[in-house]
Amino acid sequence: HPAPGAPIRLVVDPVTGVRDLDPASAVIAIVDPDRFDPKHVRATLCNPQRFFTSVGTARDWQASHPGMRIMPVAEGLAIAKAIAEAFDTPVTPGNSGCS
Repeated sequence: HPAPGAPIRLVVDPVTGVRDLDPASAVIAIVDPDRFDPKHVRATLCNPQRFFTSVGTARDWQASHPGMRIMPVAEGLAIAKAIAEAFDTPVTPGNSGCS
């Protein structure tokens, strides 16, 4: 298992999604959609989002950060993209919706 603090690399394509995820065990923590505030996208969707090298590392962090969901990177980014688009924050190349 990768050590905590190890780099996580990935490529996100707006059409095809996530590819070249390294380490493959990496996961993402995103805010529970019920806690998202469309008036404060950066504070409630973008800023709390974290990447972790493994589920175990993420679960340790999650214990002190209630309201966050741990999931595969591709799934988490797809959910974040859908939330941003639902609130008219377009996600395009160069604009993650959290800019």
